Amino acid sequence: MNTTNNFNNLPYEQQLLKINEEKVHDFLLAFIYLCVAMIMGVIGNAFVSYIYHYKLRQTPANLFVVILSFCDFLASLICIPMDIAILTLPYVFENDPACRVIRFFVMDLSITSGVIVFAISIDRFKKVCLPLKKQFTRRQVGIISAVVIIFATVLSLPGVYVYGTKHFRIPGTHLNGSICSISEKAHKSVSAGFLILLMSVCLLLLITFSTIYCLIAIKLCRYKKQRTSLADSMKVKSVSHDDNSRELTDSNDYIKESRRIDKIQKSKSKGFSLEKETFRVRSNTQTTIREPTSFMNMTRTTLIMFFVTLTWVLSYIPHLASVLTLSRNAEFKETLSPTNSALFEIALRSFYLNNMINPFIYGIFNFRFRNEVIALLRKTFCCLKLKPSS
Repeated sequence: MNTTNNFNNLPYEQQLLKINEEKVHDFLLAFIYLCVAMIMGVIGNAFVSYIYHYKLRQTPANLFVVILSFCDFLASLICIPMDIAILTLPYVFENDPACRVIRFFVMDLSITSGVIVFAISIDRFKKVCLPLKKQFTRRQVGIISAVVIIFATVLSLPGVYVYGTKHFRIPGTHLNGSICSISEKAHKSVSAGFLILLMSVCLLLLITFSTIYCLIAIKLCRYKKQRTSLADSMKVKSVSHDDNSRELTDSNDYIKESRRIDKIQKSKSKGFSLEKETFRVRSNTQTTIREPTSFMNMTRTTLIMFFVTLTWVLSYIPHLASVLTLSRNAEFKETLSPTNSALFEIALRSFYLNNMINPFIYGIFNFRFRNEVIALLRKTFCCLKLKPSS
């Protein structure tokens, strides 16, 4: 550092504090990113948790959303302020127990959200690709979530040993700094094995997500073709329904429609007329098939969950790349310019993007959620206007 010569006349501790202060200034972009992520994550996920739990229909899919948004809410409320505290002490972080606790909470909530997203993808796969099989119930979703939390906690426990304070020589100076990183007390093979385990879990999730949603896309395309061929031979009445308030009904319609299509195709293979068999099935059930609406709502719900999963994947890629870089070159950060240093710190914490983007995904694709947010904001503002006058 070129400015360290100005501090040579100061006591050792004051020199260290001055250099630490200079380094903090380099992280301005990272501080802005974390503050924005914290504010938007707390407010956005609070809206999602409240509305999906109290205002929308209590379906298994919505319960998954509530649990995921609550994890993101805690990460924004607890983990981001902890990371901000770490960034303010890049050279003088001496509290080893605090470092271990911070890293444990960050890992625990990150793993929990990742596995919950995995459970959501399984739920979508069952509803779209296996509609005739037994689907998740709210009770099963609660049990799955409890198991996920326990699994994430157990998987994060080694981090208490691996992470801690690390002392190093500050480049260009005669000073020794300390940072919250891989602990110098941890055995290298243990820390390397733990990082490989975490990266393996992330890569496995990425591969699984890609496979599941490719299968879902193929199934939806096939179902759309079957639906189109049936629509060409009969006039189908479509009734518009809300995608969230009718989640259970739409899922049942989808199952009934799949059964009906299978029955028609079997009948056709035996020599029956497609039109006559379809008319007979409809006459016996005495119900109006809401085929386009059922398909559209099922697709929309799946699309929401797909974008939630895609956001999780994209937000973790920079983090994994940064961790891999540091594992190969521990001094890499000290070779960066101030701007690149701030960008690298953002990349290390890129997974916080997921916390603040998810509420926007729900708002864009779920008009019922969007309307509830608007109504809640209007009610809040009206209450605030009435207080001064009273």
